[in-house]
Amino acid sequence: MRILFNFSFINSGGGQNVALNFIKDLEFKKDYFFLVIKNSKVHKLLKSKNFENILFTYNNRLLRLFFEFIYGKIILNKNKIEIIYTYFGYSFFPKKIPQVIGAADSNLFFPDINFWEGYSGIRLFFKKLIDKFRIYGLKNANGIIFENPILEKKCHELFNVKGKTITILPSINLDYNQADLDLKVLFKNNTPSKCGLFLCGWQINKGIFKIPEIALMLKKKNIYFKFIITAPKDNSKIHLEFMRIINNYNLNNYIEIIGQVDKSNLKSLYSQVDVVFLLSKLESFSNNIIEAWSYERLIVVSDEEWSKPICLNAAKYVDRENIHSIVEIIEDLNNEKNKFKSTIKNGLDQLNRFPLISKKTKSELEFITKVLDYEKNS
Repeated sequence: MRILFNFSFINSGGGQNVALNFIKDLEFKKDYFFLVIKNSKVHKLLKSKNFENILFTYNNRLLRLFFEFIYGKIILNKNKIEIIYTYFGYSFFPKKIPQVIGAADSNLFFPDINFWEGYSGIRLFFKKLIDKFRIYGLKNANGIIFENPILEKKCHELFNVKGKTITILPSINLDYNQADLDLKVLFKNNTPSKCGLFLCGWQINKGIFKIPEIALMLKKKNIYFKFIITAPKDNSKIHLEFMRIINNYNLNNYIEIIGQVDKSNLKSLYSQVDVVFLLSKLESFSNNIIEAWSYERLIVVSDEEWSKPICLNAAKYVDRENIHSIVEIIEDLNNEKNKFKSTIKNGLDQLNRFPLISKKTKSELEFITKVLDYEKNS
């Protein structure tokens, strides 16, 4: 089976980590070909493993589209490609070659939710245009791999897709170099008794603007609690608005923006917090969940349709609009040491549902084979 693994959509974020895990466990075969962005982490890993058959495309979306239209047929014919596996996207290669894609854009499956809140004008236009391309990809793919069963179900309900679908849960990977991160230095000796972690960037969907609301209520109750945020100090529009709010309400002692954290610091980071918040309106999946369970930390999750099939009984669910309920959990953390012990234990138990990288990689390859066999015989 001659496969083109298309990693051209992968150059940062959680999707890149998923792709790297896949490659780490992949055994190279001469019938495997890889399309990547030159000097990306994916490219460097392939080189370090001495993988051959590496092809290059553009990081720019429009140039990549042009490349696929103009050179796609040549590449596929020259290398006698039988099937394409595009990680988290759909590529515009000739349709006669079947394509399997990964789908993780949760907003496509919940059209009633204003996912692009805060965007306007040309930025909003392009976000919605990209979403239309993604829906086109779902409808034209021969196979789709989901991380969350509710998204697979919604996909069939909304788009009546022609391709085969499957849900393969994310894998667990805690095997990486580890380094210490001392939060006390960042706190400037103003160390609280309890800390909560928002491991996210400046996305409104993540509930980032809920933090000052929660902190202000805690301040009024005279409860000292520290929120750790890993968003970058990039002076973006959302960052500046966030800083304006916390300065206006004098919440600097309650909120610490530490910037993006290297993967090697994750274990150390989790060991210094008491609770992990995932107040997203929408997610396909989040590594925060697996990491919180693995490092035995309570995870507080939005009570939404996407979260329950993943977390089951291993999270504390909250109405993200009800700040009082979130504050109550923080109060309980301060006052009742073992209040959430059973929820944390359930998290350890739930880890057994998630495959090792080797099993996940095998499941993906088996699904690709199944799609190709179906297309050949149909």
